[in-house]
Amino acid sequence: NANTDVAGHAEQMNYYFNFGNLRPGSSRKGTPEDYKVSKRMIKYLVNFAYYDDPTPPGSPMKWKQFNGQEFLRISNSRSDSMADESVVQKLLNVLNLWSYVVGWEL
Repeated sequence: NANTDVAGHAEQMNYYFNFGNLRPGSSRKGTPEDYKVSKRMIKYLVNFAYYDDPTPPGSPMKWKQFNGQEFLRISNSRSDSMADESVVQKLLNVLNLWSYVVGWEL
């Protein structure tokens, strides 16, 4: 997303699948940082399936259970962490935008 540092709806799919495969004919290629993020996201998913915990003991950080206030922040420029209130507000702004565009009532 060009205007913010939070992801919009379904943007994570680029990281689970090869960037170019999602948009046939696209010249979009992932950067080395994108592929690092992709590996971490896939590892979280595999860990969740295998251990029932995306960040089992021994992981460099702990992805806390969702409580409605904190979100996992996955970053290509720094280590992953639980989001602070400012990031949560940015995510809510994205949600509000999509709610307006799609016509959802929150």
